Amino acid sequence: MSGLPDPDTFLSGESGTVAGRRARAVGTARDLALDAAQALAGTGRALDRLAARTPRRSVLVTGCYVPGPANRVPEAMPELHSSHDVRFAFGSTGEPEPGLVAETVAADLTGGKLQNVNRALEACGVAAGTVDWTIVVDDDVVLAERFLDRFVALCEALAFDLAQPAQTHMSHAAWRVVRRRPGSVARETNFVEIGPVTAFSRRAAAELLPYPDLRMGWGLDAHWAARARDGGWRMGVVDALPVRHEGRAVAASYKHSDATEEGRRFLAGREYVRTAEGRRTLVTHRRVPPARRLGVLVVPKWYPWPEKPFFGLFCREHARALAGRHEVVVLASLATPAPDFGAYRLTDEVEDGIRTLRVRYRRPSLRPAAMGFQLLGMLAALWRLRGEGFRPDVVHAHVYQAAPPALVLGRLSRAVVVITEHYTGFARGLVSGYDRALARGSFERADMVAPVSTELARQLRSLAPGARIEPVPNVVDTQVFRPPAERRSHDGPARLLNVAALSEKKGHVHLLEALTRLGGGERLDIVGEGELSDEIARRVAELGLGNRVRLLGPRRKQEVAELMREADLFVLPSLYENLPVVLIEAQASGLPVVATRIGGVPELVSAAAGEMVEAGNPGALAEAIERVLAGRQRFDPAQLAREAAERYGYEAIEARWTAIYEDLLSRAGSTSRATTAPSASSL
Repeated sequence: MSGLPDPDTFLSGESGTVAGRRARAVGTARDLALDAAQALAGTGRALDRLAARTPRRSVLVTGCYVPGPANRVPEAMPELHSSHDVRFAFGSTGEPEPGLVAETVAADLTGGKLQNVNRALEACGVAAGTVDWTIVVDDDVVLAERFLDRFVALCEALAFDLAQPAQTHMSHAAWRVVRRRPGSVARETNFVEIGPVTAFSRRAAAELLPYPDLRMGWGLDAHWAARARDGGWRMGVVDALPVRHEGRAVAASYKHSDATEEGRRFLAGREYVRTAEGRRTLVTHRRVPPARRLGVLVVPKWYPWPEKPFFGLFCREHARALAGRHEVVVLASLATPAPDFGAYRLTDEVEDGIRTLRVRYRRPSLRPAAMGFQLLGMLAALWRLRGEGFRPDVVHAHVYQAAPPALVLGRLSRAVVVITEHYTGFARGLVSGYDRALARGSFERADMVAPVSTELARQLRSLAPGARIEPVPNVVDTQVFRPPAERRSHDGPARLLNVAALSEKKGHVHLLEALTRLGGGERLDIVGEGELSDEIARRVAELGLGNRVRLLGPRRKQEVAELMREADLFVLPSLYENLPVVLIEAQASGLPVVATRIGGVPELVSAAAGEMVEAGNPGALAEAIERVLAGRQRFDPAQLAREAAERYGYEAIEARWTAIYEDLLSRAGSTSRATTAPSASSL
């Protein structure tokens, strides 16, 4: 990014000032109606139940006030006192207020708001990111009742990293997206303001505080949004606890032109989320999450590792979705031939906000010995977790090969055990002999098996008739995968995109052959890596497609999402699939698709989303690509994205699994099928 950005790309375009008798009357009526609806729904009681079950956290409350009658900090203090370990660190532009002497750590401050808050943070001696929550409060707000306890509880339950309470309709608020909404407890958004109240989780504070050296800070929140997007943080607006910000209008104490120019200079050369994206609400949470946070131990066969960073990414996305409501711990394992350790090596880190224990275990030639080393490492991890007070209610395995140790861990923990199955090998006849017996025994001993597609569920029911089988789809991160702010321009050759492992089952050779039959000069980007990388590169050259095909290799999900926003059509010519996450990601990006009619693909691709063809038929594939490109104006990106969020978004999958977990636990009582079944080592 070069030059100074246009203010229209990072400012709301509105003053947000509520002035005039009619505007104030309308705002008051709206707020009274929303207050009444919230009372009737019992939202306050539900928030109190949630707060009562939230672990005690360390909280730093900071800000800067101007002494005098307009200072509302003293009357906000009762709502900031809490059952949590709260420390106050306010700055003052004059002498400390008589009622805030103990809470004021810096006086006679002369900088802008953000500079003054930085002085207060420095004076209090608490380093950024060393407390669970840092909350910055302006001096001209009125907080909701029992604000701090309820706000922290809701932010933790929804896994927000950067959050703010909504503003009432009587408040001066430049961004409409932060005004309270009817029927909403909280919303996941692309944007959180720098005030009047902003909350930073531990990891967000470590990255974003202290503030840059800015007096007014316009544009900083747009940059935060880009940082949050790239870091996988959730941002949210809490509608159930609105603040009143009626004292000072926006930019009342400084010139609009000065703040705008400072914002332009700050954003020059920095990534930021544009105004149109900042206005979007991603997910609306209409109910307070259940007061009970379950302990979920995720045990995946496939999971990203440093040497395999794209391996099993969908399993990590599943864990991230669950972490919005439950206490999630991941226990991943990897066989290691000729290691420099004995039986196993255990590491314990927080990755992407989720505690992740990793077991590398020795893999000798005898498979039972390798399974024994794996189990030893996983038992050591369980003992560590239990010693720290974590006892899982649910052990959730991914792929049948992870089920035996998961069943043992479930039995020892008296937890229910579920298995999500992703493997295309069942449809391809690759699961036979010992593995087939292992899969059948594991499925029938688990409390539930969740294939990711209805088609895979049909196959597994014939394999394990005694198992409880219920399909649950994969999940998509709609904060990363989203439509472009403006509808795609269709000037020049159409841009096709394929994202898949470079392996025979993904059908790349048929896609390249189809491309030779297209006469519009279409361009194709292929993202991925695999054993056929060299062969596909040779085939591109043989077909004379070097100027039309780019082999981009593996890319991070943020880069894939950007490619989807730039593409005209997504093409997946696979020979075998279950429920490909990449098609869900394309739909969430508002991108039409052409895919092969195999596995669970028909469950994803409706006529409103694209077309399907038979696998292994380049001619049919080329014809479908031409038809969809010719009629691409009929596809509504916003509608595609909404449907993807409703069916596969974090909130949808999180709610689905929460209901399943609660049902299994209520059926099991104090024991699950896993606790009464023979140990998994006997499988």
